[in-house]
Amino acid sequence: MPTTTRINLLSTPRNVSTAFMYSFASREDVCAVDEPFYAPWLIATGVQHPGREETLDAYEQDAQKVIDALLHQDFGKPVLFVKNMCPQLVGVPWDYMTQMKNVIFIREPAKAIISYAKVFEPDAQEMGTLTQLEIFHFLQQQGCPPIVLNSAELLKNPREVLTTLCDQLDIPFDPAMLRWEAGPKVIDGVWAKYWYGNAHASTEFRTSRTKTPVPEIPEHLIPLYNQLQPAYEELAQYTIRAE
Repeated sequence: MPTTTRINLLSTPRNVSTAFMYSFASREDVCAVDEPFYAPWLIATGVQHPGREETLDAYEQDAQKVIDALLHQDFGKPVLFVKNMCPQLVGVPWDYMTQMKNVIFIREPAKAIISYAKVFEPDAQEMGTLTQLEIFHFLQQQGCPPIVLNSAELLKNPREVLTTLCDQLDIPFDPAMLRWEAGPKVIDGVWAKYWYGNAHASTEFRTSRTKTPVPEIPEHLIPLYNQLQPAYEELAQYTIRAE
């Protein structure tokens, strides 16, 4: 069947974005694509992420060619789900987003910063929250406001929040989205072995009805937290909420 719906997930790193991709990929009608702008971003920034050379060898490095594929390629399923990390979209023309259904996926900065710091030293650009807010305002100005989803709300009641999300995306909710097989997936990027340990151990969203305490942030990362928190709070006003 031809691809008629194109969903653009705009996430911060160290969110449950990979599990979110697995949730959508569990549907029979979805083709999922993992971080297609990673290689162009590595070229543009020179960042020495784990798996850099493997990524550059395996993926398209021209951002415009990536955009053309996402907008015009037939992926063989009615729904295309694209998982993006917002830092990788800096320098990419955002106009393409006006032709997709966009979901900005946020997480409390304190938790994201501490998780990211276990793998790589975080900074404001790589954490993505400020870019999320810029994209939010851009899409509003273009007359196509994005959906905002907070992982904290998703984990309170996955079925309810996913049902609401699917309704806003104009696709039916599918219970298959609530479970997936453990382990690596064929849709994973080659960088999965460096970043996806928790996602590979999962088979569902770990529900939590209680608000977990904000972890203690290392002193040298407190200025980063102070920089990101206002942007997160602005976006959080618009999120889908679990009852």
